[in-house]
Amino acid sequence: MISVYELRVGNRFKATPCGAFPEGGEIALELSHIERFARDGQDITHYLSGIELTKERLTQMGFVFSFGYQGSIQFAFAILNHFILVRGNDHPPWYVATDHAYTGARGGGQGMVYVHQVQDAYCSLLGQPLPLAP
Repeated sequence: MISVYELRVGNRFKATPCGAFPEGGEIALELSHIERFARDGQDITHYLSGIELTKERLTQMGFVFSFGYQGSIQFAFAILNHFILVRGNDHPPWYVATDHAYTGARGGGQGMVYVHQVQDAYCSLLGQPLPLAP
């Protein structure tokens, strides 16, 4: 289950089959979904969960990967339209890079492990939706 504060129209989630999501599986959240749950007095968050953020998923979104080193620690970078994600030692979570790669990029803020979290960060920082394949 996710928090109601993580709901944003257009974000991708895994949906449990129910009246609004008869098929279940991966969905892009639509305003009609939220309205239907509100009209029926149901909590939509009980039927949604995050889609795990993997390298394959980021590649599908258009991210390009690179690696860097700071001392003995290896960092993985995922870059799309000047939006840079970084994670240390090739393990989640991903963080938005707050420093330039040549000065020892560091991640800042809350780590991201789900697709909708990257969608929110991308939209907040660049002012446009993250391009996702259907």
